[in-house]
Amino acid sequence: APPQRWTLPGFRRRSALAELTLLLLPDLASRDAALDLGAVDERIEMTGPITLPREPLKHNEAERMALAEAFQGRQLWLASTVNAAELDAVIEAQLTVLTYSHRAMLILLAADSRESEAMAATMTEAGLVVAQRSLDEDPTDEVNVYLVDDAFEMGLWYRLAPLCFMGTTLAGPTDPARDPFEAASLGSAVIHGPQDGSFPAEWAQLDGAGAARRIDDAAGLPQAVVTLLAPDQAAQLATNAWSVSTGGAGVANRIAHAIRDTILGEAA
Repeated sequence: APPQRWTLPGFRRRSALAELTLLLLPDLASRDAALDLGAVDERIEMTGPITLPREPLKHNEAERMALAEAFQGRQLWLASTVNAAELDAVIEAQLTVLTYSHRAMLILLAADSRESEAMAATMTEAGLVVAQRSLDEDPTDEVNVYLVDDAFEMGLWYRLAPLCFMGTTLAGPTDPARDPFEAASLGSAVIHGPQDGSFPAEWAQLDGAGAARRIDDAAGLPQAVVTLLAPDQAAQLATNAWSVSTGGAGVANRIAHAIRDTILGEAA
């Protein structure tokens, strides 16, 4: 529970926490709060939270395999449900990534599919080479933005891209925002802005578990993308996200084992 809800008597709270032999805590914020209240660092174990299981989005496996082959050797990142006001930041991020990896590919889904054509024109004017899936254009080697417009294929894109910027979080409207656990449960590391929209609890869970990267404004997006496209950086976020999004089955199991060990220890 959050520290403000802990009900240990105030004058005994610090000494009581210091006496506990094991604290199983869900996130870094809880760990910091426990340390402030006198808990012993060596007795703290980070487990992640127990969360409700979520059904992963479906996809066409044959299509995934074909696209994975087409994208082989290219750094991929996804920008999902991007609003018009966020497009300049996404463009700047992709241009920055291209200075490090000239074959990098951005997969972009507009928040409003009616804006796809205008977005394609804006990106082309910025010097990016765009292919549109709705026009059956292939993401060939010279293409560096693949513009998609079918939200029902999100399960496909999350599986292909190791990194995802969740749009509508930098600029509204936030109505088209997607549940961040969609990406987290499929192994895609997540970047997001300060607007939580309809998912404040979900973002709090992911941020607290070190399973997402929050940026304060559009200026932070290019560097965040460049940093997290490094395999070890994305993998750490994705691993933490997987731990949070798998329903906490492992967490529940760990708690059960701790209780069992304590009971057996006392019995002995």
